[in-house]
Amino acid sequence: MNLLRSINIADDRAREEVIAAYRPTRKTLQLVRAVCGLERSTATHVVAPYGAGKSLAALAGITLLAGDPTMARALRRRIAPVDPGLAAAEMPGPVLVLLLHGACPDLGAALAERAGVAAGPLDKVLAAILRRARADGITRVAIVWDEFGQHLETLVREGRPEDLLAVQDLAEWAVRRDAPRVTLTTLMHQGVYHYTRRASETAQSAWKKIEGRFDTLSLIDDGVDALEMLAEALNGPRAAPDAAAIGRARAAGFFADVTDDTRLAGILARTAPLTPAALQILPGLASQVAQAERTMFRYLADVAAAAEPGTALGVDALYDFFAPAMRSDTGPGGTHRRFVEAETALSRTETELERRVVKTAALLQLGRSAERLKLPRARLVYAVAEGTGTPVEDVEAAIEALVARKLLLHRRRVDDISVWHGADIDLGQMVAEEAARLAMDSDPVAALERMFPPDAYTAPPYNHARGITRFARARFVRAADLTSAAGLEELRAQADAEDALVALVIDATADRPDLVELTRALPPHLILALPRRSAEVGPILADLLAVEGLLDRRDLLATDPLVERELQELKSEAEAALRQSLERLMNPDRGEVVWLSGPTLYSFAEGGTPGEILSRLFEARFPRTPRIANEQVVRRRVSAVTRSARKRCMLAITERTGIRALGYEGATSADASIYRTVLERTGLYGCIAGAWRLPRVC
Repeated sequence: MNLLRSINIADDRAREEVIAAYRPTRKTLQLVRAVCGLERSTATHVVAPYGAGKSLAALAGITLLAGDPTMARALRRRIAPVDPGLAAAEMPGPVLVLLLHGACPDLGAALAERAGVAAGPLDKVLAAILRRARADGITRVAIVWDEFGQHLETLVREGRPEDLLAVQDLAEWAVRRDAPRVTLTTLMHQGVYHYTRRASETAQSAWKKIEGRFDTLSLIDDGVDALEMLAEALNGPRAAPDAAAIGRARAAGFFADVTDDTRLAGILARTAPLTPAALQILPGLASQVAQAERTMFRYLADVAAAAEPGTALGVDALYDFFAPAMRSDTGPGGTHRRFVEAETALSRTETELERRVVKTAALLQLGRSAERLKLPRARLVYAVAEGTGTPVEDVEAAIEALVARKLLLHRRRVDDISVWHGADIDLGQMVAEEAARLAMDSDPVAALERMFPPDAYTAPPYNHARGITRFARARFVRAADLTSAAGLEELRAQADAEDALVALVIDATADRPDLVELTRALPPHLILALPRRSAEVGPILADLLAVEGLLDRRDLLATDPLVERELQELKSEAEAALRQSLERLMNPDRGEVVWLSGPTLYSFAEGGTPGEILSRLFEARFPRTPRIANEQVVRRRVSAVTRSARKRCMLAITERTGIRALGYEGATSADASIYRTVLERTGLYGCIAGAWRLPRVC
């Protein structure tokens, strides 16, 4: 069994056994295509958790481009069943591969060392690489930067955000090269925001601009490809399940991603000794609490391979293996809380079968971010009994005993089993009824402004050039606010009172032709933000308000001590879902929203940032904004001396207008400095048509 282990791309390029460990999947082959330059963009961020196989996939791409021909042919044969086009693709001629790893304090020096050219400033090094490539007849330069997140962390930790510009220069150089063609692929464990969230606002704005040069590829796969990978790795000798067994799996809600019964039967036949439920859960659990495929294959090596012939490894065996990881997963959204609940229940079980039931229930109800999934009784029975030889009747009896002793709680109205969780009240129905009532009475815009007030959008290029802080205020609106005369007039008035206004439309999409046409008649500084697809803000907000209303009902909370706990969880889930929906509307960097400004439509999917758009808008609306380079004026807090100087300067304007330089000619006082930077050098006061005065239009 070839296991997926941590690799170093540079050290493992020539190791045939490492390349042989790569198992092509649809997800990871996107990374292979990116390295090979077969994707739309030549600059790609790859985000995947620890152990997801991103380094190995990048190594596979390098092998296809510039690896040993024998190894490349063997790799193509494995790729062909999954991606025939890639397997048959003609690779370019000579290829120069440049491998970077982790933090590179001097990016130019690192690239020069890998390329064998003279060190120097980054632009000189890139020019030298280009000259070398052309001289050697190289048709492709492939740059792969593994552990790129370490570079971002180092820049933020050491307070060197300006060095991000070197990454921008490298990305721009890569995407603009045609001969030779250049690809730049960065590999990270988490999204860019995770690494830069502690940076200053200026640094974050700079990084957002740089990030726009890259396509982002996420390699999180716990679906059909993961099941096929497990089947290939185990290849266990088990009889193929019959139609009745497949039907039981479907009825219990397992393997929804595998729609072909024949394919599912083949997977189940090759995955002994795992039970069907354990097979379904393993990939997702490994991604959530450990190091994805790396941990998954370690489980196969440490547990599955050591199992006695004929032994079945169920969900309870997964619980035993992943318990230490769950215990230590104490961060936000971690599994520690679920682990403690399960261990509390396990301490009071009486038989081995009861312990298996509790462990299975604990994992089956574990969702992403540790939220609790609904667990029907039939699903739990199937997961414990199928493939283990335990009679269904015994499992049913064990569940009844656990429910009777309150170790499992079965909400019979909604058929939901949980470990030490929930109340025997149909809270789902109560929330639905309360949400339906509030949908008629509440103001969604006011509620959103209260709970999730939107941030303003700034214009860094314009503000930097002018030494000023102009911004576009954002507010939520409904489509009805735009189609009613009173609502539209209110928005116009608010936009006129601001530098600009971004109206975030919560209940319409960009395919509304009436709104697109309406925008043409609006001033450009009143911008409509419309999502490409429905943000579904209204229903989620109604559920959230309903839960808040139920939490205020003391009579309801007094009926069961677990009602409040469940409502709090429902509130957390609704808040997370609403925040995610609003992010699609409020964050243009995701490319899921368009801005309409007058007759112009801005689609961020193809590039561009809000700051660049607002800078152009402010240049047109405020073309004569002066640049005032005086810290006495633009600082947030001024001293008593500066306040006094400003007063003297204002008195000079009122008393000495018409006098040459307001009488400050040759003066070196603080108020004279304010006069020169604010009035004289900006042209707000000067000799106009032979007279010293303020211009008529400023």
